[in-house]
Amino acid sequence: MNGSSRIEKLGPPALKVSGFQFWVHGREFPDMDDYHDGNWLRMTAYCDEEAWISGSYITAVEMQGWLKFCEDLAKGHDETAELEFLEPELEIQLTNKPDRKIEMVVTISHQPYEQKHRCKYKFATSALARMIQDLKTIVSKYPVRGTPEEC
Repeated sequence: MNGSSRIEKLGPPALKVSGFQFWVHGREFPDMDDYHDGNWLRMTAYCDEEAWISGSYITAVEMQGWLKFCEDLAKGHDETAELEFLEPELEIQLTNKPDRKIEMVVTISHQPYEQKHRCKYKFATSALARMIQDLKTIVSKYPVRGTPEEC
């Protein structure tokens, strides 16, 4: 089964910008309330026809960080936001460009130390506003559980 056939079965993504799509399927450990185990999310990330990953590669804490980076970028506080998650299968870099466009580079890898797929997108700042709204929806649906002191 190719990537696009798998993607069609997932339904509408929680976040979509240009050719990048992102779904959150739920918590990896829905019965856990602690900071470490209770915050892992099952997700799928898809870049055009080039690459996709599906698994527990991101946490609710990292989703909040992603949202904050995008909000700071929208306010002009930062020119570049580099999101490196605990798991190396997904990396996202957002950059404010002089032409008032946002450049997004998504790196996806099934085998992070052997092969990486890099997808580059450029979109209007209005798409960043939609991305922020989508991230707020995800963060409100999957709030951070516990506190870091519990680890």
